[in-house]
Parts: sequence; structure tokens; C-alpha cells
Amino acid sequence: MRTHQDMSFRRLVSAGFRLGLLFCLFSGPVHAQLPHSYPRLFVFHFYYAPPEWYAQFDVVRGRYNTYPKLKELNPDIFRWGSKDWNVWEGSGDAPAEWFARDTNGNKILLTNYGYLMDISDLCLTYQGQRYCDYLIDYTHDFMVANPNFDGFQSQGVWWYPGGNDNIDLDRNGANDWYEHGKDWLTNRWLAGVHVTAAGVYQDLSAMGKPLLLNSGTFHTFEWRNSNALCIEKQTSPVNITRFTDLYAEWMDTAPEPHIFQVDCRGPSKNSYRVMRYLLTLVLLGDAYFSFTDGFHEHRYHRYYDEYDTDLGWPTSQMVQLANGCWVRFFDNGVSIMNGSGGNVTITDADLVGQAAYDGPYYRFRGGQAPQFNNGEPFDSITLQSETQQWGNTGDGIILLKEPRDVVCDIIIDNSGIATSAGSQKAEIVGSWMSHDSKRNQAWTQGADPTAGQHDYTATSSGHGESYAVYRPTIGLAGNYEVFEWHGFLGTSVDLEYEATNVPYTITYAGGVTAIGTIDQSIGSGQWNSLGTYYFNEGTDNFVKITNATDRSVIADAFKFVFRGTERDTIPPGSPANLQGNVTERSVELVWSPPTEASDGDTANSYQIFRDFTPLASPRVPHYVDENLEESTAYSYHVYAVDNMGNRSLSSTQGTFTTLADQTPPTLVNVRGLSLQSIAVEFNEPVETNSAQNVHNYSIDGGITVIRADLQDDLKTVELTTSLHVIGNQYNVTVSGILDRAAVPNIIGAGVSMGYQGVSSSITITISADDVYDLYVNGSFLGSDGDWSVAQVYTVPSIPGKNVIAVKVTDLAGPAGLVAEIDFEGRHYVSDETWKISTSEETGWETTSFNDIMWNKATSHGIHGVALPWAQYRNVTYISTAGDVHWIWSPDNEADDVVYLRFSLGIEGDTTPPDPPTAVTVIKHDDSP
Repeated sequence: MRTHQDMSFRRLVSAGFRLGLLFCLFSGPVHAQLPHSYPRLFVFHFYYAPPEWYAQFDVVRGRYNTYPKLKELNPDIFRWGSKDWNVWEGSGDAPAEWFARDTNGNKILLTNYGYLMDISDLCLTYQGQRYCDYLIDYTHDFMVANPNFDGFQSQGVWWYPGGNDNIDLDRNGANDWYEHGKDWLTNRWLAGVHVTAAGVYQDLSAMGKPLLLNSGTFHTFEWRNSNALCIEKQTSPVNITRFTDLYAEWMDTAPEPHIFQVDCRGPSKNSYRVMRYLLTLVLLGDAYFSFTDGFHEHRYHRYYDEYDTDLGWPTSQMVQLANGCWVRFFDNGVSIMNGSGGNVTITDADLVGQAAYDGPYYRFRGGQAPQFNNGEPFDSITLQSETQQWGNTGDGIILLKEPRDVVCDIIIDNSGIATSAGSQKAEIVGSWMSHDSKRNQAWTQGADPTAGQHDYTATSSGHGESYAVYRPTIGLAGNYEVFEWHGFLGTSVDLEYEATNVPYTITYAGGVTAIGTIDQSIGSGQWNSLGTYYFNEGTDNFVKITNATDRSVIADAFKFVFRGTERDTIPPGSPANLQGNVTERSVELVWSPPTEASDGDTANSYQIFRDFTPLASPRVPHYVDENLEESTAYSYHVYAVDNMGNRSLSSTQGTFTTLADQTPPTLVNVRGLSLQSIAVEFNEPVETNSAQNVHNYSIDGGITVIRADLQDDLKTVELTTSLHVIGNQYNVTVSGILDRAAVPNIIGAGVSMGYQGVSSSITITISADDVYDLYVNGSFLGSDGDWSVAQVYTVPSIPGKNVIAVKVTDLAGPAGLVAEIDFEGRHYVSDETWKISTSEETGWETTSFNDIMWNKATSHGIHGVALPWAQYRNVTYISTAGDVHWIWSPDNEADDVVYLRFSLGIEGDTTPPDPPTAVTVIKHDDSP
């Protein structure tokens, strides 16, 4: 991954000569040449990604809200402002005169885009302007209002009125396709495009900003009135000779700075050969390159080792060799491409005869395709190419003037589309819930919930039964710095849902393990370093996190950054002064870190052995060994380990004896669970018979204890009782409870603690098309974006009114929400009794918010019958009995964000209590 420092270095190479030459070659207005050396990279993105992802590219068209941060991360980045000229994107409603019309006078709908505007020179006028005239003023106003944009990209501008077979530009009632033909239509359309392009280009040139006309193809119109065009979804060119000829002609014709963009596609993210072929094709000119797998509409892009090769600036134009291959020479190397249709062997002798030869050359040593990019001196290589029905496919290679290791960052994400080429996404095991919420600073490259991809996943605290494993594929053994990325839960980074002690283990250097914890209540929306470790080649190196925490855990992304191959064999010094602070059931170990070894290394982690058995590998000189036996001696040895996996030659050691347990158990918490159950919690494990003796508990207010059950943690007892009154205060008195000491200790006599009577839990089964955020009584529960499978949530209720509040975002097409709620023996469904608003109001999700002014929700049909959903599938876990409605606002096509509320509890309650401060969410075992 290129840093700004990397790009600054590349920019200095031969900069004086080349910038002077480029200024001399300008035709038309003078712009400062963009400072991007080669390979030149761009990203064209309709969705969301963190600025840290965009900032590694040279040119970006992405979500506008990321742009301010980009200049901080990469001062040389070029940012497009973008609007579509094919459809209306101006303010308010478009004048009726400016729409393209069919022979019946109807507007022409472009699927998924909007209605086609009439950019031709025959467009009717409105207030003295045609649409092509208006676009000049509109684009000017847009760029003035957004001065941070470095240039303007017309997201859509065609050379003819596409997307229809019935159009009437001259408004005479006859179909122009038949009356005049395609050539006439093209000429009339391009005449209007010329008016707009020439006017906008002149205006932007006065601002010193370039213009890109995006038809999606290698178009040939308005080259002199634009600095750039964008080819979308480029695979193999149908005619490689025509492509290269046109490419060279464009560079000679279009005004500088050139910001030609070629958006390339391949079968999969691991299609290294396809990527190399298209990259080396693009390197024949001065275009910017991007590559992704599949044909997703600008959802995400990939990053490869070749992107970081630092070729500098061109020292030649494109040259075709006698064997049919193409080459181009650069300050720091050469790019070779074979698209001939047959396999060709290229030798160093083939290159020596070229005027710009500056070898010998070397293959770089890479991490993604290490057999191909093997670091060897270049002698010869056979590049494959085949003739296909749609054109030739081929291969290419980048060679460098000096031997170099080039390994781009490896990112492992919970979602496959944000996981680097060559590696698999994280292995998520246990009870995790997927989330899709762009405001929560998740690491994403455009997750698609409809395809089972999600921005991040999270789970509640537990005992380690839920975990996530991040396993990079290492192609080049070496030192890798490990970084963790997490966002935040809830609606604000200040909320305290995130765990402060997420346990992690890093397994490296052939099985050495380091352990530590991550505080996810801080450091959200950034890469957090966990240290540098030596990773062997293959997939045996990994990071694992678990839910053995105090609060919820986020499993999002980890990054592995190559820091060189040097591996020392010098062990670190030995730790010293092992001390042990003992209690009845724990030993707290502390020791002094080692002094620097001869190579300057200290301890990267420690290995602790208890009674000669491996115990733990903390990164700090401190460890608490818990759950021990009382009055027992334990022997410890502690070694230092460096980041290469070398272990100190000797250890610091000691033997410590735990104390006899003479402390009785104490009562730490009592909480209501339902109308007929409470939980009683002790500070330590308690003896089973005494804990399950109902006579050891008494509750005032006439409440009878019917049964006592000790839970698996051995610290919590669930009491089944007679009926409580919601909201009443009660006191439980405990006596006779023993701990599990060798000589049991008994709790103090008559220990009491108060609690409040609560109602039973609320169970919510919910799904939405497309993405929902669910709140209960003001507390955030979760999000999901897969409408075909409902999620099931169980949460304790509060006295009085309980409020279910949902924000739902529609990404495209019809929208809707379905839900079922079970509470105190009653079953509720999504229907027109729910309240809805299309605007967000402060506190809308809380119990105290007054929704009397909100409208009733609109039913868009019964689940299981209503279209369009029923034609695909029913929502798993939602009933098809005929009473669950798909609900939304009256317009579930145009209203893309809605807010819904449903209230449970006491009728007419107008003064509900504050929401609880600690809501525990329990996901049903049978939920997905």
C-alpha cells in the first residue's frame, strides 16, 4: 500500500525535466500536471469505504463525505466531483421541456437511473435555455459550491440517446430511429453535448480544474474539450491494435492534464494474470488503472503488489517488439505486455536493442504471486496469450532496475469483498450478529447485504465460546506489523457498549504465540498496531479474538503490513526479578523486562510456564494466573521472546503458594428477570447444596421462593418465585450460603439487597428491505441487511411503556419492514398501528419521545403474498399466517429512509421511566 511518503519520493524522480516538457506540450488551457508517477491508480466507487482505503489511490470518485479526510492522508490525491448529465440531478423538479420524449409524449425511463434528459441541440427551451445550456451554469454552480473538488466528472454523457427504441427529438410524433436513423440521432445528440462540453471545459479551465466525460466506453467525441474519459468494465480489448492506436491518438489530442481512467474487471480477485495483462496494457499510456472482480457496479476495488512497484515516470512511448509484445520503459523499470493471441518468450536481448533500455532488470519479489514475482534477475519469460471469441487475453510483467521486495498490505475482513487477494475472509465461529451501518466507522469496501456481505459483526460478552480467526496467506516470509480495526456499536462513539479487554492471540514464527487485549471502547475508525512479528510463508500465521470480555466484541478487520525479510537469530535477554502476589485462588506475576540484546531487540512477548506446562504468552511483564486451588504451591518460569520468535536462553523463576480461603462469599447483585424469577449473584463460586436450598432465601412483600437453581458460572442462582408486581421494590435476604473452600466459609447472617419487579422479556423477530437499526427503550440492539432472513432479539422489558424503534434505509427499489413481537403472552405484528416518520427528530428512539404527530404506517401487503418479495421468497422466521404486513410510508419507492415506532405496556402512560442503563441482548439460539 502506497503511503504519501512513498508517492512524494516517486514524484521527485526526474520531475524537473518532465514537468517542463509537459507544460510545453499543452494544447489549450494550461493546468499543473498531476504529480502521480506510475503505475497510476484510481478508484471509482458508488458505495462506502473509509478514507484510509481511498487514500492509497491517486484519483478517487467516491462518497463526498470522505473527501476532507483524504487530503490529510494523501495531499496529492485528486478528487472528482460528479453529476450525471443523462438524468436530472439539479435542484427541484426538472422543467417538462427538458425531458426526452417518445412519440406519445411520454418521458423515457432509464432502468435504475431516472428519466432521460434531452441534451441534444433540438431540446425545447425553458426560460430561454435548453438543457445543454443549463448544464454549463449548473456545473459551474456545483463546483463553486464544492471548492474542495479538484475536477468535475460527468458521471453519464452518451454520444447518442441510449436506453430506448422510441424517441422523438424533433417533436413531430414520428420515431426518430425510423424517421431519421441512428446517424441523425447521434449528430443531433452530439451537437448538444458539444455545447455543454465546450462551455463546461472553458469554465473549468478558468478555475484550473479538469473535466472528465464518462460515457463508459472509449468514445471519440469532445477529446479537445475534456481532459479525461472513463472506460468502465474493461476486460480484454476486442481489437488490441485498434485499442493501442486509439490510446496513442488520445494522448496526442486531449489537453493536459490527462486523467484517462480504465476500470478493469476479471473473473476473481485472484485473477493475477488478468490483472497483470490489463495493468501493463494501461501502462502503455498515461491512464489511471483500477481492477476488481466480477461486474459489480463500482462496489469495490482491489489492490495488488504491482501497484507498489514505483516505476517512476516514462522514459519512452509505447513500443511494439518484433515478437508482437508491447513494452514501455520508465525511470525505475520496464512494463511488458503480451496480447498477441499466442504464447511469446521475451528475453533481455529483446529489450537491449531499444533506445530507452536501462537494464539489467529484475523481477520484484512479491507476496501475492511469489512463483511469478520471484525476485530473480531477468533473463527471459514466456507470457501467455490466447485468442478468444471476444478478443485476445494475455499476460504482462513489471520488471525493476534493482532487486526489491514489494508486498502490498494484506487485509482480512469479516466480509470477503474487503479481504485482500490471495486470502480468505475471517473465520467467524459462535453467536455473532452481522451489521450494516456506515455511520459506525466499520472497515468496508462496499458490502452488499443482499449477497450475504456485511460491514462488521459483533457478539455479546461470554467465556470465549464465540471467536474470530484472521488468517493471512503469506507469500513472502518476513516481518509483518499487525493492525486491528473496529468501529463502534450504538449511535455514538461515546456510548459504552464496546469491550475494554478483547483477548487476542497472534500465532507467528512457526507456532510462537503472543497474547494481549484490545480496548475497543477507544481507537474506533483507525488502524491500531499490535506489534511486529515474523510470519512464515503459508497460512499458519493468524490472529484470534474471543468474547471472553466485559462487554460486546466487534470483529471487523485486521491488516498485516510487510516490514522486511531480515530475520535475526539472536535471542533476547532474559527477564528477571519474578515476583508473585497471592490470594486464595490466584497468583499475580510481575517481573522486570530484559535489557537490550546485542541486536537492540527487547521482549516482544513472554512465555510463561506453570509447573513446566505452557501457560500464557502476554506482551507485557505482568500476568494473573486465576482459578487456582487454595493453599497450593505453583512453580513458574518466564522467558522473553522477540518478534522473530527467538526465546531467551534462561528464564526468571519462582514458586508461590496460594493462601488458605478464609473469606466468606458476599452478595454482589440481585436483579429481576421476569414476573416470577430473579437472579442472585455472589462474588465467588458457591457450594451447590447450600445455593439450591430455598430456605436460605427470603423475600419481603409476600413473595415465596419456589425453587433455586445454581447456574453454570457457579456464582449465580436463579430463584423461581411467586408473582411480583411490576415496578415494586423488594428485598431478598440470604443466609447459609457456603463457598467452595477446603474448609467452607459461610456468608454473613441476614445479608440483604434490594431489586425491582420487572415484567417478562420482549422477543422481537424483524427484517427489512434493505437495512435496519433496531432500538428498544432508547438502547441500540443491532442492525441487519439481509431481508430474506429475520433476526431474533430477546431483551428484558422495563416497567411501564416499552418502545420498539427502528430506522430503515432503502438502497434501491421497493422498501418494507416486517416484524413480530412477543410480550407477556401477547403477540404483536407489523401493521398500520405502528407510527412512522420520514424525518429524524431528537430522541425519536426513546420512551419519552412524543410521537403523537407521527403518521400511521402504510401496509404494502401481507407477508407471503405481497410483491415484489413473495416472487423471490418468504422471510425466514416471519409467519405467513396472514397477519404480518410489509409496512412503510405511503411511498415505499421514493422514501428511502423512514423511522418507525411501536409501543408496548400500560395504556395511556404518559410519564414513562428513563430507559435502563444496561440492556442485555440475548439472541435466540435458532436465529441465523
